[in-house]
Amino acid sequence: MEIKKYTLILSLFINLLFGDDDFFIDEYRNKFSSILVNTMSRIDNFFVDSNETSHNNTHAELSTSIAKESRLDLEEDIRFRVRVNLPKIQKHLKLYIEDEDSDNILYNETQLEKDKLQDNLQNKRYYVRLEFLKFDIKGFTNNLSGGIRIRSNTLVPYANYHSNYKIYEDKKFKSDISNNFRLYTDGGLEDYLSLNTIYSFNDALKGVWQNTLRYNETHTETFYSDYSFLYKIDEKKQITMGFGMTDLVKNFGRSKIDNFNLHSSFFHTFHKNWMYYELSTYVLKRESNDYKNSYRVFLNFGIYFNTDS
Repeated sequence: MEIKKYTLILSLFINLLFGDDDFFIDEYRNKFSSILVNTMSRIDNFFVDSNETSHNNTHAELSTSIAKESRLDLEEDIRFRVRVNLPKIQKHLKLYIEDEDSDNILYNETQLEKDKLQDNLQNKRYYVRLEFLKFDIKGFTNNLSGGIRIRSNTLVPYANYHSNYKIYEDKKFKSDISNNFRLYTDGGLEDYLSLNTIYSFNDALKGVWQNTLRYNETHTETFYSDYSFLYKIDEKKQITMGFGMTDLVKNFGRSKIDNFNLHSSFFHTFHKNWMYYELSTYVLKRESNDYKNSYRVFLNFGIYFNTDS
């Protein structure tokens, strides 16, 4: 069964990559995109009675991932997210629907959570978040939102506060600091503090330095740092190379390096402007494996749903 499934996926991929511009999947994808956008437009018109016309750019993304690492079994994952656009009321409200991986700022493709797609879909948490207030205070951009975390039949409301401050910005260099705090009604909390810097060497090459500290109710802090070079080959292809580390800390005490990694990836939007794949390779040194070298290959295949085709 597994061989048949991957043979089917490979056949579809080859047909899309080397076949004609139009393929049977185009029709299904376009129908779903139209249903999605039209539904959001009807909701928008229901809440705001106006004759004005406006373009609705609601979009969704569905991706599936396969990974193989030395000494580990084959891993699979699936991700889904929707950003809803309600143009007539968007001055005050923005709606997001995401699974837990898309919602997670520190989503880590070096270790997928599940090994069966069906189990993953059933056990994942989903987030519905409504952003209702945005304001600036002396250079700080602030966003207030509320939402519901959904898992099976369990609903947990939460409040979310996000702030961002641009430290410096010019044509080549920009740096900002942000904080995302979330409080759940069941007593859970999450706080992400991030410092990100981008330097543009030229129009095609950029250097990106990302640093994020996560704190939650378990009193375990996770510090993630990564430096990467991004080279844009053309409008549809991009190469990334870099290195990163994850540091686990308990109660802000002595740190413990969980893993180091060297990584590279090739991203390609290969069918029109809505279907892509990303092939990544890693050399990992994990604390759980006594820091012995581990080698990993990761393939991500995704589809964008919108009306801008």
